[in-house]
Amino acid sequence: MAGLKRFKYTDKDHENIVADCIARIKQTYGEKYWNDFEEDNAGRMLVEAFAYIADLLLFYLDRQANETYLPTASPAILS
Repeated sequence: MAGLKRFKYTDKDHENIVADCIARIKQTYGEKYWNDFEEDNAGRMLVEAFAYIADLLLFYLDRQANETYLPTASPAILS
């Protein structure tokens, strides 16, 4: 099993999460309630903060998934 590469369980990053959130907001609320998605908008700041936290949680989920699969697990360091 040598040469196995680590896999990305969730395969999401910050930009994808922001794009998904904006698409969901546009789909749910349309242009009537929120149509300003510029980076200096306070609402966009909340979307970016949510995406940051979600990206961090998904990173740890990816690491956990790799550690539960024996061939991709990190070797234990024994002292």
